[in-house]
Amino acid sequence: PLKQAVDAGRANLTVAGDAIFERLRDVEEVSSRTRAAMAESDGEGWLLLGESLELVGDSRGASESYARSLQLRPGSALTAWRLGRLTLERRMIGGESADAAMHLRAAAGGWAGATELESVAVKAALALAENRPQEAAALCAAGLAQHGERPGAEELWLLHGWSDGDARSFRMAVA
Repeated sequence: PLKQAVDAGRANLTVAGDAIFERLRDVEEVSSRTRAAMAESDGEGWLLLGESLELVGDSRGASESYARSLQLRPGSALTAWRLGRLTLERRMIGGESADAAMHLRAAAGGWAGATELESVAVKAALALAENRPQEAAALCAAGLAQHGERPGAEELWLLHGWSDGDARSFRMAVA
C-alpha cells in the first residue's frame, strides 16, 4: 500500500500548467495519510516517503523521513546519500548542517544498483561537505564529460555550480 501511495504521488506530478498546484496538494494529502498509516519499523517505507516529500519540495519532511529510515536501517548507503545530499543542500543555501559529511561518508561505499554517475555525485558531494570545492569541481567536470547526457547528470551540474559558483552549471542543472 505504501509503494502504491508513493507511485500515486509521483503520477500526480506529471501535469501541465496551473494544475500542478492542485496535484501538489493531492500529493501532500497522500503523504500525510501515508505517514499516519505506515508502520514505525518500515525503513524502506520511510525512504519512499522521503523521496515523495522531496519531489514536492518538502525538504524538512523529507529529511525527517530519511533520518527515520536511517535509524531503522543504519547501513543503508542509499538513504545516507539522500539525507547527506539534502543536508548539504541546506548548508549550501545558507543553513547549518554539520551532518552532511557524516551521511555522505556512509554513502561513499555505494549501494546495490548505484550507477557510476551516482558514485561520482556522492564523491563530489562529500568533497564539498568537507570543504574541498576544487576537488568537487574536478570530480563533477570529469563525471559530466563521461555522463553528461545521461538522466541524473543534473545532480553533477548542481554540485559543480555549488563548487565553483558558475552560473552556467546552475542553468544546466534545471535545463
